[in-house]
This record gives sequence, structure tokens and C-alpha cells, in this order.
Amino acid sequence: MLNDYQREWVWHIIFWVSYLLFKIYHEFIWIYPKYEDININTVLAEATIAQSTMLPVKIIFTYWLIYYLLPVRKFIVHKWVLFIFALALTLLIYRLMVVYITLPLAYTAIPDQQSVLSLERMTSAIIDILFVAGLASAIILYQRNQQNKKQTTILEKEKVASELRFLKHQTNPHFLLNTLNNLYVLARKNAAETPAAIMQLSKLMKFVLYESSSAYIPMKKEVEVIHDYIALQRLRFGNRLDISIDVQDNPDDQPIAPLFLLPLVENAFKHGAGESTTIPFIKIKLEIINGIINFTIKNNVEGKEKSIEEGVGFTNLKRQLTLLYPNHKFTVSQSDNYFTVHLQLPVAHEEDLLPDNRR
Repeated sequence: MLNDYQREWVWHIIFWVSYLLFKIYHEFIWIYPKYEDININTVLAEATIAQSTMLPVKIIFTYWLIYYLLPVRKFIVHKWVLFIFALALTLLIYRLMVVYITLPLAYTAIPDQQSVLSLERMTSAIIDILFVAGLASAIILYQRNQQNKKQTTILEKEKVASELRFLKHQTNPHFLLNTLNNLYVLARKNAAETPAAIMQLSKLMKFVLYESSSAYIPMKKEVEVIHDYIALQRLRFGNRLDISIDVQDNPDDQPIAPLFLLPLVENAFKHGAGESTTIPFIKIKLEIINGIINFTIKNNVEGKEKSIEEGVGFTNLKRQLTLLYPNHKFTVSQSDNYFTVHLQLPVAHEEDLLPDNRR
């Protein structure tokens, strides 16, 4: 199995062999019709020797251009001066090799002695040198650009992952603190449900501490923790709570970021049921339509119109939505003493997952 360095060398060899074969073919079809008395094998051998002897100069100039001039950090005028000087020097060496090495070595008969500084030959040589150097440079620059894009994408994902970890370190204690407050209410009442509430809280803490560290989890895990949270709240509200949860389309294995839906449920209890003097009403619906996760919560509110809570929980949730689901839709509306929160998330695919969460 070749490593990256060896693979790069293989591609370089393939490029130069392909170019050499192209030049041999071009030389062959240019010479053969002019000299009908020369054997076809002789012409092919001459073309091969001629192009092979002229190749090293082109290779040296091409690699100097790619690996020195293009990456070097100099003023543009300085780079142009270097380029013109190097091209002139390469052109002179090229013509000297053609006149004194290639022609005597490759061809059995030379019709006319060429001049090293022949304008026609110099022009043809410049085009020949710049063609292969430009082609190779274009390929290398494209490859570097693709590598830079890939590296930038990796760095951006690593940055997102780092920020998400920081946000989760803020969100998780915030969620546990709110849950402990609910447990405190039961404890003060000396409620018989307190032991059961502690058990529910331990399940929630297990999820928060051990399962919410991944960027994505199966949907069923998020639904389970919502059910556990609702069970804990039922112990607090008892028969006063009117709540329903409707999960459609069996989205169990769909990936979703953990603790994305739960803060919305928590908010409905905190600012709806928690402030209600009548029977708290909460309706939850989860469904997937055309590859879009739709999560809707409707709860009753009392008194004057309220604004969405901008505490740690909601602020972090919105930031995480921006990082992981840039195409999400998040709407909040209030009418007839009801709050309705609607969240739309595109179903995550393999290419969307952060690098440390591909399994």
C-alpha cells in the first residue's frame, strides 16, 4: 500500500511519461512524412532520443516554478523579474542542448546547422517550455487548492466541535440545576414521590453525563430522556398536569444532536406549567416529513404576553442550532393564551457528522 509521498511521486512519473509520449508522437508525425526514405523504426527511435534529451531542462524549470517561485512570498515585481531571468536562462540552456547534444545524438542526418539564438527556434522553444510548465502548475495549484479547502473544512468542523463542547458544558449544568429545583419543591412538601423523583433524576444525570457528549445520538435516546423528564414533572404536578406526546413515523434511528429537543420541553414546563394556577396544558408532537424533523410544543400561559426566555439554556440552544443546523427553522408564536414553539431540523446524513462522531 503506497503512502501519500509515494503516491505523489507515482502521479508525477505518470505526468512526465504521458507528456514524453505525446511529444514523441508529435515529433514522429512531423518528421516521418518529410523523409520517406527513412525507416519508420528509425524515425521513432530518433523522436524518442530527441524528446528524451530535451525533457530534463523542462522538468527542472517546471519544478523550480512550482516549488520555489509560486510559493515564495515576494513582491509581484520581484517574482516577475525572477521568472523572466529563469526563463531566459532555461531557454539558453535548452537551445544549447538542442544544437550541440540533441541534434547530433538523435538524428542520422541534419539538413542545416541551426543557430542557438534563432528567433524562430527560440519562439518555438518558449512555447514548448511554458506549455508543460503551465500545465503542471495548473494541476499542482488545483491540487493545493483542493487540499486547502479540505483542511479548512476540517479546521472549521474542529472549531465547531470545540465550541459545541463548551456550550454543552454550560447547558448541562443549567439543565440539572433546573431539575434539582423541581426536586427541591417535592422535598419541601415532604412528598411521598421524592424517592421516585430522585430515581428519575439519576436517569437524567446518567444521560447528561455519559450519553450527551456525542454530537449526534439516535432519536430514540432523545425521546426517552424527554419521557423521563415528563415522568419527573408528573411527580411534581400530579393530576394537575394535562400533557400528551405524539411521536410519528418511527424516527428511532434518525441521528439528532442531544439535548436539542429537551430544552424546549423544559421551557414549556418552566414558563407554562410552572406559572399556571389552573390545569397546565402541554402538547408535544414529533414527526419527520420529507427528510425534515418537525418538533412542535404547545402550552398554555396565563396573564399578559410573555417573551421567550433568553437565559443560558435558550441562548446556548440557538447557538448550537446555528452551528449544527444552519438550515434550521425556529419559530415561536403566542395566541389565545397559548405558546407554540416549532422547530424544523434537516435529517443529518453521514457527510454532515463532525469528524469525531463518525462511527
